[in-house]
Amino acid sequence: MRRRIRRMKRIAIFALLILAACSTTNYPVTPPDVEIVQIYGPSNLDFSPGVSHLDAKYGSQIKANPSDPITLKHVARDAVGGTLILLRHQDRPFNNVVPLGLVGRATMHARGYFSRDMSGSPTREPLTVRATLHFDSPKGSFNKIVQRNIGQFPGQ
Repeated sequence: MRRRIRRMKRIAIFALLILAACSTTNYPVTPPDVEIVQIYGPSNLDFSPGVSHLDAKYGSQIKANPSDPITLKHVARDAVGGTLILLRHQDRPFNNVVPLGLVGRATMHARGYFSRDMSGSPTREPLTVRATLHFDSPKGSFNKIVQRNIGQFPGQ
């Protein structure tokens, strides 16, 4: 009898672990479609030796679900990996209401620093930008993480 009870406990624990592993993250509302865009950056400039930094501007285009009103509250933006441009980490609060079924926008200025390969010329890798956006809605708050590779020179 004891053996059967222990076995039943093990099966119950195993079943709970499987259920926990199979659960998915539930958003309080349908998450919006978000795209990172470069408004102004290195592709708009000619590279000149001796220039160590540049000013750029990146934006997030947010398309909300037509039935769920949301408000963008915060954006944290980073560059990922070792590429031509190293962006300084930036956090910025917002209070942008995203119109239902329309595209909302949020822009952030960035200071970028050039990195170089061993030959002294700039690398040709695209910049990988990652943004973590925090939203609020009447049904609760949630985060959305997006990432995009952005070519930095014409023809990329």
